Amino acid sequence: MGQVETVAEDAGEEVCRTPRAAVCRIPAKMACPPAPRKRRKSPCPAPPPKEFFVSPELDAFFAAHYKALQNPLQNM
Repeated sequence: MGQVETVAEDAGEEVCRTPRAAVCRIPAKMACPPAPRKRRKSPCPAPPPKEFFVSPELDAFFAAHYKALQNPLQNM
């Protein structure tokens, strides 16, 4: 397969030619396979609700700070 043919010409020189047999030809164009499909997402459970740290001291701190912002003249 794929051997180069040599042909003797009139002047005695050998010339290389491309093989023309059906075995040596490039195969015909084939159809492409279909594009891959996207996978479906599996239904996942909802994440658990977030729990935040609650402290009475923390609430008192922010409450006092909020009151100080509402009445800036009283703190002077």
